[in-house]
Amino acid sequence: MRKIGLVINRNKPRAIELSRSVREWLEESKKKVEDNTTKSIEELIKDSDLLICLGGDGTILHLASFFVKKSCPVLGINVGSLGFLSEVKAGEAKDEIGRALKGEYEIEERLMMRVRIKKGKEEGEETMRALNDIVIDREGLTRYLKMNILADEEPLMDYSGDGVIVSTPTGSTAYSLSAGGPLIYPTLDSFVVTPLCAHALLMRPIVLPSEKIVRITLVLEKKEERAVVTADGQRRIEVSGNDEILIERSAVRFPLIVSSHRSYLETLREKFGMSDEKE
Repeated sequence: MRKIGLVINRNKPRAIELSRSVREWLEESKKKVEDNTTKSIEELIKDSDLLICLGGDGTILHLASFFVKKSCPVLGINVGSLGFLSEVKAGEAKDEIGRALKGEYEIEERLMMRVRIKKGKEEGEETMRALNDIVIDREGLTRYLKMNILADEEPLMDYSGDGVIVSTPTGSTAYSLSAGGPLIYPTLDSFVVTPLCAHALLMRPIVLPSEKIVRITLVLEKKEERAVVTADGQRRIEVSGNDEILIERSAVRFPLIVSSHRSYLETLREKFGMSDEKE
């Protein structure tokens, strides 16, 4: 690996500080280093052999939204608390970067989603990508949403509620989990459809194979009723009752370099206190 791209969360002073020492160390190793202060993220993805993300999970989600045609291995360095995507702690950065440069690393190819919002014939189609989840929820003073959801062409669920979350296994530890969805191992190829505050006691999350296309239409009965589609909390598009929302597997995956210091299950135990060890 000769060309290294740094994606820095410029809102975090610790990330900026760490980026300076990482750059200095890489340049001493005769690597070409560029970052998102002087180059666009699209250019970094195109030109880099390795991307080092300095910030947290939100920084990685922002980066993932640019993985449209090409991907590049990503190493996430967390400058805050331990994250699910940015597993590497700041104090481990030099060791993990060194392993990556020597090819001593393991990549998990994480499933990503593409959402297409089909507007009227004159308005065309809008597209977003997500590594964690796509959320459709009510906006403003809208009291609830009526939703018709299909898996491919087969009816899946019809219900009223606050909305719905469609998440990847990576996103199963995020919003979907807080809404009652299951934890799913991140390398599995599946989607989770999780209703938000459904007005039906037996309406529960369902896990689908990622080959399915989740088709969602809304029944908005009043002109002032509004809904929005949000991708990874990064970008949002307002939708109407005439729009069709299609959620499918993205052609591009997110190649995440995993920590050599801890496994995914260890991260789960640490984040959620799942260990039965007693003091």
